[in-house]
Amino acid sequence: MSSSSGIYSVAYVTVPNDDVAKKLA
Repeated sequence: MSSSSGIYSVAYVTVPNDDVAKKLA
């Protein structure tokens, strides 16, 4: 899941926290 970690890192900067929260949920 290291790859996902990198993608999430970029997502945190690219998409808003709200969007990230929905993706995680």
